[in-house]
Amino acid sequence: MRHSKLLILLATVVVLSACGGGNVAVTPVPTTTQSTPTAEVTGLNGIWEGDYTDSSGTVCTDVKGLTYNGSVRVISEKCNLVLAGTLSVNGGNANIDFDLFDTTGVGAGQSVFSGSFTQKSSIDGSLDNGGRLSLRYQTVYENDSSLTYINSRWVMSDGKSLYFFTVDIDGSIASQAAPGGCNYTGSISIIDTQYDLYGIDLTVKDCSGNYAARNGNFSGIGALLEGNKIFRMLVGNAQTTFFVELNNVSVGQSN
Repeated sequence: MRHSKLLILLATVVVLSACGGGNVAVTPVPTTTQSTPTAEVTGLNGIWEGDYTDSSGTVCTDVKGLTYNGSVRVISEKCNLVLAGTLSVNGGNANIDFDLFDTTGVGAGQSVFSGSFTQKSSIDGSLDNGGRLSLRYQTVYENDSSLTYINSRWVMSDGKSLYFFTVDIDGSIASQAAPGGCNYTGSISIIDTQYDLYGIDLTVKDCSGNYAARNGNFSGIGALLEGNKIFRMLVGNAQTTFFVELNNVSVGQSN
């Protein structure tokens, strides 16, 4: 794939709110697994977007998800919902045992998803709580990955202020400031150069207020989106999981 450097001026950046507003007590997405997942399960690895319909009929079209080796994480800010679960496949059927949370991290029970799937296309089905989930595969997952593409200056927003992060060519990441007084340091690594997924390891300190649960060590995965202008991360530990979206404000790479 061809990649060219892209200068993104801060004045023209459309800042997305951080999806990481909620702290969710679920097991994080692993970048390695203790047992080898089946080809059917790994065939559903990817970046997904779609919609969720709750039991009252409310449709939320802002669903974003990442799947890797059977771990599934889905968030809808509009529906105030986080789904975290483990995928299994039986023939043409997909089943996911989900834990449900709101975006502040409050548990909302459990639900089992049952549905159909087509690799590199869709996952569609219903939950036994009356909800319905429909995910569409995003071909950006098939872009290659490189630390060169994320070597840049990034910004996140809490809806009031901008907070800057830097990622060096060796994959080290650090925040210059962050919501809640948090201090982020860590590393980003390549999982497989053929695909747009990155391994994430973060240490977060000095968080206070609503962000206090983010203090700790976290691991997870990330992906580059929209011509490498956005870096979406999902990280967690045994107590907390959260999404963060960073926007590229200096030099990036365009797919």
